Amino acid sequence: MAFGGSTVHTRCKRCGYMRTTIDEAPMWQCPKCQAAYAKTDRSQDPVSQLHYRRQPTGLLRLQRFLSSIFLISLVVTALAYFYKGDLTAPTPIHPDLLSEPIQQLLTNSQDFSVLYKREKYNVRPVADYELWGLVVSHNNISGLMDSYHDGDSVDTKDLCVVWGGNLTSGSYQQAKYTSGAWTCYYTHPYGVSFNSSQFSNNHLITADQAIRDIIAEIRIGDQVHVKGQLVDYQADKFPDFWRKSSTTRADSGNKACEVVFVSKIDILRKGTAGWYAAFTIGLWTMLVVFLLKGVVLYLEGNEKRH
Repeated sequence: MAFGGSTVHTRCKRCGYMRTTIDEAPMWQCPKCQAAYAKTDRSQDPVSQLHYRRQPTGLLRLQRFLSSIFLISLVVTALAYFYKGDLTAPTPIHPDLLSEPIQQLLTNSQDFSVLYKREKYNVRPVADYELWGLVVSHNNISGLMDSYHDGDSVDTKDLCVVWGGNLTSGSYQQAKYTSGAWTCYYTHPYGVSFNSSQFSNNHLITADQAIRDIIAEIRIGDQVHVKGQLVDYQADKFPDFWRKSSTTRADSGNKACEVVFVSKIDILRKGTAGWYAAFTIGLWTMLVVFLLKGVVLYLEGNEKRH
């Protein structure tokens, strides 16, 4: 038996009125504001409720879009990581790289000093030097394993290069190269004719910021021209130690590297420039998207709380 004041637990979402058994309005309509329950309360209609819940919000759609961009950037960055600096890429060799380095020993040279970042370096010229080469490796001056080369040292990036017959024979493409803080090594399969005298690791030093900026741009696969002097040098704060330059391309092992005080350097041709650009853009895109996803996630949380 129903009594006049009992309810059937139907509340209008528009005006908040709770329907009772004595209301004469149709069951689909609010007796107070005359609104249809189905239009104001989707929870009364299971089909409408399912449809309503499946509709993504603007923030959810943005979150999905950002996830897609992040995934695409991740794939592009991964591909670029493997292909940047690829020495097998069909990059034409500049004709100057077929030449041997030019070296002229000095007999009456004068020592000089340079000041860089408030540090004094004493320099002893040994020979005028000019080199054309393909960069096959260089040290990682921003890595934890190389604390000697940074923006405060007169030493810049070490360039490991090949030239001449190693390029025309294609043997440079079959070798593998690795660089340490002061070293460069190569290995190649048995039977590959690789000329070790057409391979060198060059310690580049300069106090000229314009030259340093060019050196900083050089990457594996670039073809370069370097001009300057082979030198021995010493940091004034370490008076008992001189870093000495090799004067022949035929040596190997410790002290076989050329130390070049650079007066001029040019990038003749860049190698895999597109892949290097894709790698940089991909990394930055992933970082920006990651931050945006965090912002959207925060906004979604606020939206749910309200």
